[in-house]
Amino acid sequence: MRKKIFVPHIQNEKFFRKRKKVNVKIPSFLQLNYIKKNLKYYYLWLIILIVISLLTLFFWPFFQVKNIEILRQENITNINIAYKSIEEIRDTPLFLVDWKKIAINLKSYQKNIKEVKVTKDFPNTLKIAIESYKWSFNTIMNEKEYIITENGVFIPSKFSSELKELKIVGMDGKISWILDYKEIFKSDYISKIIYVEKKVNDNLLTLGIKTIYYFPTEREVHIDLKTGTKLIFDLMGDIDDQIKKLLIFHKEQFNLKIAKIVYIDLRIKNKIFFCNLEDEYTCILNLKNIYSY
Repeated sequence: MRKKIFVPHIQNEKFFRKRKKVNVKIPSFLQLNYIKKNLKYYYLWLIILIVISLLTLFFWPFFQVKNIEILRQENITNINIAYKSIEEIRDTPLFLVDWKKIAINLKSYQKNIKEVKVTKDFPNTLKIAIESYKWSFNTIMNEKEYIITENGVFIPSKFSSELKELKIVGMDGKISWILDYKEIFKSDYISKIIYVEKKVNDNLLTLGIKTIYYFPTEREVHIDLKTGTKLIFDLMGDIDDQIKKLLIFHKEQFNLKIAKIVYIDLRIKNKIFFCNLEDEYTCILNLKNIYSY
């Protein structure tokens, strides 16, 4: 008799036992009712944690300023003076660095600085980009060479071949203090001198400018043309009106390319005073007496 190999399936028989239920007990301080009841303490601990985190970030030496990089767009700004002016911010927490204070310090030492951009490079580097006012003229004051920026600041520097010399009359020897990186002339007057130079060049290009004189006390600009004629402008007056009178004089009365005119005085409104070659000696003598040429 064969043995039974297969066991008949009994539908009601259970092959799997039910898993035992695992009861997880939640700590009381995580239970919703407990949290609601003690919410103010949770807030207190959260605030304490945030304060500790902030204090760690602010005063941890890892986040203090260790490296300072100053980048100049022009080479007329003195890089050594720039670093010296902001040395006090070293070891300051990077999060607390005030870019406005940095800009004020830099500009107070070197008045030619126009724009300052500060970038924080974590964890400990400060990058500062400096832009200077444009340079406008070469000049000599107290036997020292300078470049004058458009805002009237004197930069100690050798003459630039790209700029004309502005001869300053009546001040040499009168200023005894250090002029370096200081605003000697108001930017308004320097801007007007730049404007006069541009207008003369644009309208009398073929004549050419030889020399420019600035009289700070009189607020006047005298321009010597290459033809030998001197133009006298009043910086306190309307520059466009003075240029207009000059062009009318040049086109309708005397061609300055040909005519030998000693000087043309454009300072008086609606009038032009000029001196021709016949009275050259008297005219030059008058100019010397008035302006100490």
